[in-house]
Amino acid sequence: MRFFILNLFLFCLNICIYSQHQISGQVLNDDTKKPLIYCTVQVENKSKGTYTNESGLFKLETTGYGNQKIIFSHVGFVNDTIKISDFKEKTAIYLKPDINQLGEVVINSINKNKNNDRKQNWFWNRNRERKYMVTPAKGTTYGILIDKPNEIFGSFELYYLKQKNQPLNKIRIHFYKRAENGEPTKEKFFKKDLIFELPYKSKELRIDLSYLNFKIPKNGFYLGIEFMGSRTNKLNSETTIFYTDDLKGYRTYIKTWGNDWLNTSKYTSRRSKYYNLKYSYSILK
Repeated sequence: MRFFILNLFLFCLNICIYSQHQISGQVLNDDTKKPLIYCTVQVENKSKGTYTNESGLFKLETTGYGNQKIIFSHVGFVNDTIKISDFKEKTAIYLKPDINQLGEVVINSINKNKNNDRKQNWFWNRNRERKYMVTPAKGTTYGILIDKPNEIFGSFELYYLKQKNQPLNKIRIHFYKRAENGEPTKEKFFKKDLIFELPYKSKELRIDLSYLNFKIPKNGFYLGIEFMGSRTNKLNSETTIFYTDDLKGYRTYIKTWGNDWLNTSKYTSRRSKYYNLKYSYSILK
């Protein structure tokens, strides 16, 4: 009898955990009731998440995550959390504006707000040949150390394979503060995000951020590059970024969704050489 009761209990528990296969809903501005695009929707403390589309809608597979919490976050708004079990069909989530933050700015891949009056000095990996290639998972952010204190940050260049005629992938740019131990923090200098689309007919994306007139701190900062996927909320498999061997003075970290940063030196190649994101950046003269 005890064995039967135990099996019945485990069966019911399993149904509770796995019955909720997918959640869906819409994220809205609590003041204007308008949809919030590119809002981050993630399982708390897990490498699982998605983004809202142009209508503020989202879908997220939750099989195996039980009654964990879903975190909704958007620049300029206060985060909200909801348990998976509390979701109903097409749940509406209203985020309240944060008066202490600025709104998000969406920019196309062609930036017209350049600082054309000043020339730029470029810095890049000495070995520019492509060594390794990887397709980053959606929600992955690469943190790149920019260590040119007291200089004005100029532009950034990312190298990748040409995309086919599919929905364009987007990346979101962040400016993360650097901790005393040299690692990136989750704290940002700008309370707004910059979103760009990776162009079709190119193998590189140059983003001119000189108009921000951002003075690099004494201990540097980490430029965060977040891969968001496309309008279909999927990452175009053609978006393969280039890696190179570890070089002195270049440090790259990665994190997925809201998790902690990991140093890429923990991920070695067959030759036990470190991986680094392939990139270039400039400062204003």
